[in-house]
Amino acid sequence: MTSIFIRKIFIHPLIRSSNPPSSAPHLPPRLRTYTTTPQPPPPSTTPPPTLKGWRKYAWQFRNKPASYVASFAILHELTAVLPIPLVYLFLDRTGVRIPIPEDAIAEGNRIVSKMRVRYGYEPLDPQNRVMVNLATSYAVVKVLMPARIALSVALTPLFAERLVGPVTKLFRRMVGRPASS
Repeated sequence: MTSIFIRKIFIHPLIRSSNPPSSAPHLPPRLRTYTTTPQPPPPSTTPPPTLKGWRKYAWQFRNKPASYVASFAILHELTAVLPIPLVYLFLDRTGVRIPIPEDAIAEGNRIVSKMRVRYGYEPLDPQNRVMVNLATSYAVVKVLMPARIALSVALTPLFAERLVGPVTKLFRRMVGRPASS
């Protein structure tokens, strides 16, 4: 029973020893063998011809992650900043009125007017809806965030290949060129 237990200990891969203890002289010493795992082949830069749909873009992202991340970040910020003035102009030109109590508008304009006077600008009229339209524009852009993210993800490959890639190549050529005398 004891020799079977000792034999199992020395055969177990996690508790393997090159020499058994001296209390078990009848067990032969085990030779330790070392093996290495084969290294995977280097990744290919040419995509397999069967990639279609989003897998094609995933392969392109794998080869140029910096361009794709930069493209997504630029597109995400553009879709956040550009709609604010557009929504504001829409609200201002069409006269769409967000239902907010007039006393809340007057109080908000009073606070904003104090700040404007402090920095040398003219105060706002108590019934002016500029701040309401600005806040509404900001809120609309925030509500549209899922659509903005989807649009940014959809346009990232095109933006990376058509704008970021060529600009990067141009920059590398300009920096890599020796200074002219």
